[in-house]
Amino acid sequence: MTWYNKGSKLAVDVTFTEFNPGEKQLDMRGTIVDRRDKAAASESTTTTVKGAKARPVAKPPATFPPKAITLKFEALDKAGTVIGSQSITTEPLLPGKSASFSVSITAPNPLAYRYTIQ
Repeated sequence: MTWYNKGSKLAVDVTFTEFNPGEKQLDMRGTIVDRRDKAAASESTTTTVKGAKARPVAKPPATFPPKAITLKFEALDKAGTVIGSQSITTEPLLPGKSASFSVSITAPNPLAYRYTIQ
């Protein structure tokens, strides 16, 4: 449950549809979803009003401006050493909206990857 709860609080969801390592490059494709609204909703959504009878009161929904999302991908060799990298930035997204990505990293014999949200 701990990891499920941490995952539900992430503001970005990255889904991969292609992972194609070759001799000289690594190709990947996927989708990035802005989920700032769901991440905010997974936080405490109620407050308590003080008084004779404490009762929960719903917070007003948060509004989020469009935000570009940047991901940094790194190609790894069999020892886990970074052998190439590339960053991509989406167009500004609103919560609930998604953008497709495609990345090609030039690297000799890549076997794996990792990424960070910046």
